[in-house]
Amino acid sequence: MEQAQETKVKPVFRRSRGGCGMCRGRKKKCGEDFDGDGVCGRCKAGGYECDGPPGTSKPARASPAPSPYARSLPPIRPKPPSSASSSSTPVAAPPPKPKPAPPPLRSSPFLLAPAAPSQYPPPPPQPLPIPQSLPSADAPMPSFDPLADLSYSSDLLNFFESLEPAVDPVSFTSSSDWFADLPSTAGPSDAPMEGQQPLEGAVNTAPSTEDALHPSVMSSTGAEVAQAVSKTEGERVEELFAAEDQAAAIPIYHALNEGFFASLPPPVREVVKARMMDVAFSNELSKSSCMALCLLYRARMSTQDGAPEARQRLLNQSDEYFNHAVQQLQTGDIPLEAQLLAVFDLELFQLEQYGAAAGYAILLLGDYFVQQQLGPRPALDLLNLQGESTIILRCFAVVDAIRALSLGNRRTLFDFVGAPGASPLPSTDQDLSLVTSEALSAIMGLPVGIILCIAATCNLAVEEATMPREAFLSKARAIEKSIKTWRPVAVTPEQAEDSIRVMDAFVTHEMWRHAALIHAYQSLFHYGPLHASVKRALAQLLALGSRTSPSLDKIGQATEMDYVPMNCATSERACQWFIAATVAMSPQDRAYCREGLRRCKPAKLAQDNLECAERLWAISDETGHTIQDWQRVLEAEGKYVGFL
Repeated sequence: MEQAQETKVKPVFRRSRGGCGMCRGRKKKCGEDFDGDGVCGRCKAGGYECDGPPGTSKPARASPAPSPYARSLPPIRPKPPSSASSSSTPVAAPPPKPKPAPPPLRSSPFLLAPAAPSQYPPPPPQPLPIPQSLPSADAPMPSFDPLADLSYSSDLLNFFESLEPAVDPVSFTSSSDWFADLPSTAGPSDAPMEGQQPLEGAVNTAPSTEDALHPSVMSSTGAEVAQAVSKTEGERVEELFAAEDQAAAIPIYHALNEGFFASLPPPVREVVKARMMDVAFSNELSKSSCMALCLLYRARMSTQDGAPEARQRLLNQSDEYFNHAVQQLQTGDIPLEAQLLAVFDLELFQLEQYGAAAGYAILLLGDYFVQQQLGPRPALDLLNLQGESTIILRCFAVVDAIRALSLGNRRTLFDFVGAPGASPLPSTDQDLSLVTSEALSAIMGLPVGIILCIAATCNLAVEEATMPREAFLSKARAIEKSIKTWRPVAVTPEQAEDSIRVMDAFVTHEMWRHAALIHAYQSLFHYGPLHASVKRALAQLLALGSRTSPSLDKIGQATEMDYVPMNCATSERACQWFIAATVAMSPQDRAYCREGLRRCKPAKLAQDNLECAERLWAISDETGHTIQDWQRVLEAEGKYVGFL
């Protein structure tokens, strides 16, 4: 009996320090029988990746991120903090060690119904730390010219030259095909990235043999589990910081959308906000641009004296995401809606750091995307452009019209249907003053009727030299009449519950009316500031703007909304205040304009616009002459204005 019991006892294996890390991670006994390649017998038989005997170097491996949200985002390369560097000052540093690409994206198609579930994680419950003041830009605005076809950036110029020509015009009604299931996007290039500079980093991202053989394309096997076990403690800490930063960026993007679409009625605004979040996380291009912008704002909201290393780390991560988004600009099979949203995020990223000129250069990418999908100068009917999938295209059309106003001597990218002197309305019974609705005021509190008049003014000013004088003046008077006879929308019962918002919207619309009149008098009739019509419009504009105060500007109640653009009515009036500043002559009028421009956001853009207004006043006072073509005067000074 004793002999039989002894045969049932299993031998006891005691682990030693000479085994490989893979067997220790799997809680298996390592035979320590390593071959010439350093692979033990147990790992070789099971098909695992052996780490070799202790003391040998372990290759860096990618592993799943700690959360589903982090897995859906492209990887970032954390850089060592440096107290002497900042996001606005490029620093020459050795290139970081390349890391493997992330797993292939498995994003779901765009949501086509408002009731569909969202594709992004909920924001964290903890509020973000809010400072008492927003840090100002450290570096001066670079002197590059958005009208010089990006001659200052050879990399991005090569990217433009490599693009295919625009396709033939297609009907926008076929845009429903864009929202089919998206294919998996290739991982980013592992090429080293330089320090972030304005619009630099557009490099070749063609897939290589290494990308095809990369472990990121493998399925979830025991090898991936072994990679997670064999990670060093430093890599785990870095990924933990990255996941926290990415999760904390979600409320910032919510705040941006809330402010950007503040002029929409509440039911429509909620649907549009959900749509923007779904599109932002639907592909790698818009995802990277979204994260670059959110991390930049989170770094701005962090206090410099409290955690400078954490702030610098956020700035470095923001630069990495920006460079990755620039690389993804050549990625195909991305819907126009997602491309334009990425352009908006990258434009705001550049505006916050380098000013209006850098933002205009980014908008050139949007011009190419629109012409590639819709053809050259496509017709756009803002009155009948329906559906939540077209809200970004409508926003880009508004931005294009304001860009034509700001730069001067420029046609709009779109042929606006229904604009005075442009393509006729689809129905002769349609009255522009009757069909204007609040739901069509996408951004900036700018009504559709005023948008069409501003676009018509810019296009007609370009054609002045080639048209007979009588025909030109006839169209100019038609535009002036359209602006004067435009009627604001009626107040709905839902809007009547918020009287402050109703009054702010009404004042903003009326300020736009008088700003459009001043712009038409300057561009078409060439009236100076002393003309009676200009003085009358200026008096109305200043009276409206000076008698109101921002409804959200409350002392001692700071939220994250206070540190992102367009969080109150004053941010929707930046363009009106600057138009008034171009014809303001008395010290009191200039003081009103100066205070109005100072309240606007983003802070960098408001500062640049105020400097442009001060420069126009200085030139007018020095020469003793009034300024009519202020766009050309600012261009000669190397300055540009911009508005969101």
